[in-house]
Amino acid sequence: GEVKLLFVCAEPVELAFQFRTPRWAEKIACAVNGAPCTPDTSQPGCAVIKRVWESGDTLVLSIPMGWRFVRGRMLQDGRVALLRGPVLFTFSETLNADVLKSCPNPRDLVLDPTSIGDPVPDNRIRPDGQKVVVRAWTDPERMAAPVAVVLTEFIDPDGIEVYFKVPDLKDTRPIRIMDDELLSEPRNPGFAHPRP
Repeated sequence: GEVKLLFVCAEPVELAFQFRTPRWAEKIACAVNGAPCTPDTSQPGCAVIKRVWESGDTLVLSIPMGWRFVRGRMLQDGRVALLRGPVLFTFSETLNADVLKSCPNPRDLVLDPTSIGDPVPDNRIRPDGQKVVVRAWTDPERMAAPVAVVLTEFIDPDGIEVYFKVPDLKDTRPIRIMDDELLSEPRNPGFAHPRP
C-alpha cells in the first residue's frame, strides 16, 4: 500500500515526523518530494523523519502488503488467521455455500498455504474490496481432494470464521507465520496521545 502526505504550513518548520511501523511490514520505503530517504528506526515500532518541512512538501510511504498467518491463541490454538497487510480475511458463508455442505464447521478447514495467490477485486462490500480463493481440505487428514474456498475482507457481514488449520504450523511456506503483534510486543508509550 502507498500513503501520500502533503505538508501545509505557514512557514518552514523543523519537525520530527514520527509514524508507526507495524511489525508485519517487512520493509517500508520513504520518499520526500520524490527523493528516497531513510528514516530513523532506532526506536522499535516507529520511524522518524526529522527535517525542515515547507508547505507543499510531500512524503510518500510505500508499505508492501504481503500475506501472513497469525498464530491463534487460547481457544484458537493450533489454528491461524490469514492477513494481508492490516486486513484480516474471513470465510464468507454466502460465497462458500457449497463448501459448507461438505464441511459445516469452517474452522475445521485445512488451508493449503501454497495456494494463496494475489487477491482479486471484490466490490460487494466496499469499493476496492478484495477477496482471495484458496485451496482447502475439508477433512483434517487431508484424504479428500481440496476444494476452492473464498476468503473475503473481515468487514464482510457474511463472514463466519477467521481461524483455520494448516498442514504444519512449523512450515507454512510460502506464507510467513507470526505472533499477533498487539499481544506479543510491549506497548510503546511514545504513541500515547496526550490527555487534555
